[in-house]
Amino acid sequence: VKEAQGAKGDNITVCASAEAAIAEVENGGHSTACVVQRYLKRPFLLPGERKFDMRLWVLFDPSYRAFIHRRGVCRTSSAR
Repeated sequence: VKEAQGAKGDNITVCASAEAAIAEVENGGHSTACVVQRYLKRPFLLPGERKFDMRLWVLFDPSYRAFIHRRGVCRTSSAR
């Protein structure tokens, strides 16, 4: 869990479960929206062994219904 406006790995909290991540978002005292992401030991790679990530925007209401924006962003590395 990290603040959406953060950079360079500042203020990252590692959680052992989804429940712990939810508790961190709700009670962690974050001043902005949060980004929650899962670490992959063996990430999927594009041809040429290039890493990539996909950014999707999801809004949760108070009852945790999820609303996913229709468009996202895919970023790729420029080298191996």
